Amino acid sequence: MATPDQEEKEVPRDKLFYIIYVAIFGVLWGVGTSILANALPPDLISRGIIITWFEVIILFLTKIVVRRPLSVTWALLIASTISIMTFSFGPPNPYKPLLFLAGFAFDAGTRFRTSSLRLLDLAFGFAAYLLVIYPVFFFIIYLTEPAAIKPVLYGLPIHAAIYIGEAVLFAPILWRLFGSDRAPSGVRSIQRQIGAIE
Repeated sequence: MATPDQEEKEVPRDKLFYIIYVAIFGVLWGVGTSILANALPPDLISRGIIITWFEVIILFLTKIVVRRPLSVTWALLIASTISIMTFSFGPPNPYKPLLFLAGFAFDAGTRFRTSSLRLLDLAFGFAAYLLVIYPVFFFIIYLTEPAAIKPVLYGLPIHAAIYIGEAVLFAPILWRLFGSDRAPSGVRSIQRQIGAIE
């Protein structure tokens, strides 16, 4: 039988499940983008379309499924830490974990909503994410390869357009499949386990 002191030290089950699920999404995000970045040809357009397609899906699914105030923040911190030595989120760079700021911007854009999350909140979250991730990305590049800033800037409009286009395409689909009241029972079970819904 556990003593009162042991009970106080135990992590509540909902927090434990939250840590597990946000870690799963973070690892999928980091490993998935790293594999794609290393496997795809150097063509910027093809890479942009395929990698951002994966990122957009993981980004929205993290928030839709793991409905906690900072789920995207922690998932992106894990993903960007995994990608330090890969070409995911740009060339290998020790400063990539700073990208968690974009994750925080996304969570803040959704007003940290959980059970009351709506599709419009995801739209605001994504807009805030874009406003932060590009400045942070350029700052990270500047810290290690200042000369690379100019070529990357040339590709910014195309990359941003791809990002926005895929978000507009996938957000409603993912919300309809996993965010509405008709979400699969597995998703609802995860949300109950982490205390996001009753």
